Amino acid sequence: MELTFELEELRKKSKEQSWFVDYKELEISKKPFASGTTSDIFDCNWRGLKIVIKRLKIKDNFTLKGFLNEIKIWHTIRHPNIVQFLGISIFAEEIYILLQKINGSNLKKYLINNRITKSVKKTFVKQLVSIFNFLHNCKPQIIYRDLKAENILVEDDKIYLTDFGISRFYPESSNFKMTGKAGTWRYMAPEVFHKQIYNLKADIYSLGMILYFIYKNELPFSGFNKKRLIEYFDNDNDFYVDVKNENIKKIIMNCTTKNIEKRYNIQQLAEDVKYIKVSKYFCGVC
Repeated sequence: MELTFELEELRKKSKEQSWFVDYKELEISKKPFASGTTSDIFDCNWRGLKIVIKRLKIKDNFTLKGFLNEIKIWHTIRHPNIVQFLGISIFAEEIYILLQKINGSNLKKYLINNRITKSVKKTFVKQLVSIFNFLHNCKPQIIYRDLKAENILVEDDKIYLTDFGISRFYPESSNFKMTGKAGTWRYMAPEVFHKQIYNLKADIYSLGMILYFIYKNELPFSGFNKKRLIEYFDNDNDFYVDVKNENIKKIIMNCTTKNIEKRYNIQQLAEDVKYIKVSKYFCGVC
């Protein structure tokens, strides 16, 4: 009953605010070009635009509630480095999220397959920090919770954050609790791994791991098996940052320290990133 009510409220709100789209307007491809744990992504033509559609493939109550929550968050966000939410459509008990199409690859593939200049690295860092400065200063604040290279898309040296599937408004008032192993181990904050109560600084830890990947051109914990990774989470030693650039090294260390009190918040990170110089050919935040 609760989910039925939420769905009807969402339908009503989307129509009132003009982001509900008639399903008949959508020309959706028959097969998805990407697939996650709970949803599929399709190409789509809509009003002369090439866009993408996100549709659930698992429809239990928990997953559906999370999908509705994703829509509630995504429709409030406008940022040049976040994939643009275009609306929703509902047809035959299926919910469709309409999204901007990015013609590129995810950051993981991009970094593995390309040698990027220092200027582009600095630009990526500034764009990422700009995104989280925005999210952590929304009212209410938004905690992303699943930052990984696969959720960052790259097109023409510009990055876009996508997939707000397990993101939450913070502090949270719903039945979702800010506990549990939400996210991907390689980028996961230790307090999240240990199922402790956590806050916005969990995003900062994950962001630090992304910065490491960008500057080292090597995945965090490359070569670690599951046992070694658990040992890292269980000891007091911070992540070893083997990066030549001393400025960036200091930033990454302050992002990835296991001591939550000493870990950067987004304001501190944004302040430090100001002093990373970027080539005049890259704007860094657009």
